[in-house]
Amino acid sequence: MVVRVKVRIKAVSTGSSAEVVALANSGYETETPEIAMPRNLADRLGLRPQEASRDFYMTAGGPIEVLRFPEAIEITVLAGDREEGPVLADAIVMETDEVLLGDKVLGALKLDLVDPARGLWRFRDEPSDVLRQSAEREHPSSP
Repeated sequence: MVVRVKVRIKAVSTGSSAEVVALANSGYETETPEIAMPRNLADRLGLRPQEASRDFYMTAGGPIEVLRFPEAIEITVLAGDREEGPVLADAIVMETDEVLLGDKVLGALKLDLVDPARGLWRFRDEPSDVLRQSAEREHPSSP
């Protein structure tokens, strides 16, 4: 089990948005707030490859080339009874089948991963006895 949360991702340039389930990945270390997303979601949001810079990321599987869209999206956590955000973030387009939230975005959205093994989390400003359950993973073709 891991922690996944429902989020709204909105492209700053186009105003297009999508609601998806994203993986809260504290091991995805970044310099600035950023999220990784599959190309089909970037296309849906209207992010155009010619407006991106190319970067190389080191992953567990080795280096990969990604497209970086600086400060291109706003992300908001949708928790049913509460929304947190929006946070301005870089969009990283890469080969992935789900949206990944980097460590700086997790912090900016006040997400506290209480027990990832059991899928439990809360917002940092909530009492310690408040535990939220991970969202279900979406089918890879959903985003």
